[in-house]
Amino acid sequence: MKANQAGQLRLQREARMAKKDIDSQIKKFGKIQDNFICLPDPNDAFTWYYVVFGLNEPKEYTNGYYLGKITCPQDYPKSAPNIRILTENGRFRTTQGICLSISDFHQESWNPAWKVN
Repeated sequence: MKANQAGQLRLQREARMAKKDIDSQIKKFGKIQDNFICLPDPNDAFTWYYVVFGLNEPKEYTNGYYLGKITCPQDYPKSAPNIRILTENGRFRTTQGICLSISDFHQESWNPAWKVN
């Protein structure tokens, strides 16, 4: 099996798990408890979008909605995804991605056992 096929199968499995988790939260609590939703583009398993909401701190972000994009490399989960925030917020640069230990800025700290969301 090619690397991109294995990655696509893994991402499809992660998508089912993410959807199941969202459905479970809504059924149990009547809303999403996690303050974020992260699901794949229906036409591209390697591209995911997320929305962060319900933040109380810092107060500048209260009641805001922040949209972002996660792009997984073709050899996912071997390599870390690129994580960008698309909503201008004055805190993160939005052109190259966010520098996190779980992003492609720090491939050395990426753990293939981690999931996209």
